Amino acid sequence: MKTEKSKLMKSPSDLENKIIVITGGAGLIGRGFVKAVVENGGTAIIADIDELSGRTVKEELSKELRTDKIEFIRVDITSKESIKRMTDAIVNKHNVIDALVNNAYPRNKSYGNKLTPSLSSPTVSS
Repeated sequence: MKTEKSKLMKSPSDLENKIIVITGGAGLIGRGFVKAVVENGGTAIIADIDELSGRTVKEELSKELRTDKIEFIRVDITSKESIKRMTDAIVNKHNVIDALVNNAYPRNKSYGNKLTPSLSSPTVSS
């Protein structure tokens, strides 16, 4: 009986010609995702609300990795309109978005606070 080939990535070129969007791509973890995409042959699109940081990360990583396969686009993940503009712009340029890494966290008044269980939180019983 023939077995189906695994669809897991097997070589660094498995992301060749793939367009990967990384929200929060200008942050520390996002930079790691960007590097991994490029090192595996893909095009990484840094999607971030912070335009200055996003463009800086794009330039630094492009130079470090000696690549032109890193792009930046500004997006506010809390705005449907901004997300639509971002996806439209990427699809207009590349005809496709092959994957999205959702690495962004909207900073609001609770950002950075430790999560604690609420007294009114439901409990799970067996």
